Amino acid sequence: MAEALFNKEANGEIEAISAGTKLSGPEQPIEEIVPNVNIGDVIEVMREEGLDISKNIRKQLTKEMADSADKIILTIDERDQIPNYLIGNPKVIKWHVIDPKGQSLEFTRKSRDQIKGLIKSLIKDISNN
Repeated sequence: MAEALFNKEANGEIEAISAGTKLSGPEQPIEEIVPNVNIGDVIEVMREEGLDISKNIRKQLTKEMADSADKIILTIDERDQIPNYLIGNPKVIKWHVIDPKGQSLEFTRKSRDQIKGLIKSLIKDISNN
């Protein structure tokens, strides 16, 4: 959600690339994992924003990807563990967002809206610097 929302809000001026810190399966299009992890609501709430993320391929974050990034935004639950190479990394910003996986459609909308608000603040901060 964050990648698509960020890229929409940034209007091509800045680009976000999304990757997970610990994938529960292989790198593959999101639409292929829907029956297995109940993320159909995520696809639905993003369609409400005019964004189709069903074909987006989920990727595993690597140290090389992190090294080449300007900023690393982690949308994590406070209990989530992160890779050692991200601990203490000054490029890391943690956004505490509860994973909507397995939650209700309304909860997923609230998660989307929370991420959207955080993105707007981040883009505003970047534009002011």
